[in-house]
Amino acid sequence: MIWPLVDPIRASKGWQRRLEMKAGHDRMIIPSGEVDSWSKSADVIVVGYGIAGVCAAIAAREAGAAALVLERSSGCSGSTAAAAGHFYLGGGTAVQIACGFHDDAQALADYLTAVASAPDEQKISAFAQGSAAHFAWLEARGVPFDRSYYPLKAVIQPGRECLIWTGNERVWPFRDRARPAPRGHKVAFDGLEGGGALALNNLAAHAQSIGVNAVFDIKVDALVCEGDRIVGVRARLFGERRYFRALRGVVLAAGGFSRNAEMMERYVPRFRETNIMSGPYDDGTAINLGMAAGGATEHMDGFLLTSPIYPPEQLVKGILVNRDGQRFVAEDSYHTRTSIEIADQPGGIAYLIVDADIFAYPNGARPRISDS
Repeated sequence: MIWPLVDPIRASKGWQRRLEMKAGHDRMIIPSGEVDSWSKSADVIVVGYGIAGVCAAIAAREAGAAALVLERSSGCSGSTAAAAGHFYLGGGTAVQIACGFHDDAQALADYLTAVASAPDEQKISAFAQGSAAHFAWLEARGVPFDRSYYPLKAVIQPGRECLIWTGNERVWPFRDRARPAPRGHKVAFDGLEGGGALALNNLAAHAQSIGVNAVFDIKVDALVCEGDRIVGVRARLFGERRYFRALRGVVLAAGGFSRNAEMMERYVPRFRETNIMSGPYDDGTAINLGMAAGGATEHMDGFLLTSPIYPPEQLVKGILVNRDGQRFVAEDSYHTRTSIEIADQPGGIAYLIVDADIFAYPNGARPRISDS
């Protein structure tokens, strides 16, 4: 499966020139003079009610702003709703401390720097320094985490256990570059699926309780400008056009582009026909709106690809080779790292060699035996 990823759009100037270049009914930036009347106004309008959108709305409301969320589906949605509910956090979270694992912001930053292909030191430092507080923020707003540890290597814990080694922390060469610590935190949920939806729904309930307003089944299709500012959005609600005014800002948090064939072809062409796990409306609309406004994008070719060889854990003791018999990755790597390395091999083919003592079928991969 593949989850295309994109960094948040960083605002830049120059979008007025883009506005002048656009024409026709389908423009993504329109002047406020074209708005006959505003359906509603708020200090901050958030487009999208997934995990990014709900957190943005909560933060805005807790800072004293009136927040309005516009969501295309009939409820909280996005990739998070289909996720297991893992949060990668460290620096000394309450769960790490309770389970007896020492971690600090520097060790977390060192690890993220080691595994990143193009590390952004400022971004990594900010994440690492605020990671433990990030955990506390989520928990205080209704996301449940047990004080427990899962010792086996797995993609997802089968039970409620929280802390797990999810990355490459103990894998060579990263273990020599940063002090290892388990940092995967699973939402307290029994089973392999549903933790992400639980986290999202609990955060949405908290948002509602503090006065965040939301409109569902509404598609935002344009931004409204006034001078050099974005002051609102245009949307459609059951075919009816609506305009919403943003007094202080618009946050675009409406997912990636995995449902947009043209964008998949442009940015990740070799995976355009891969089995994709994402929200039903991840069609790149919010990204294109941001770019139309002059936003700069990064890592549009980034993705999360997975076809894990574990569990069971014993299979990481095997040897992975490509079709030429060459070993190319540490077998105990994070499943996404292994999967990407396999995809980069000739023909995208790899073989896991095991002996009788460690032989097993990866979970969900038992062959069908025919009676004929």
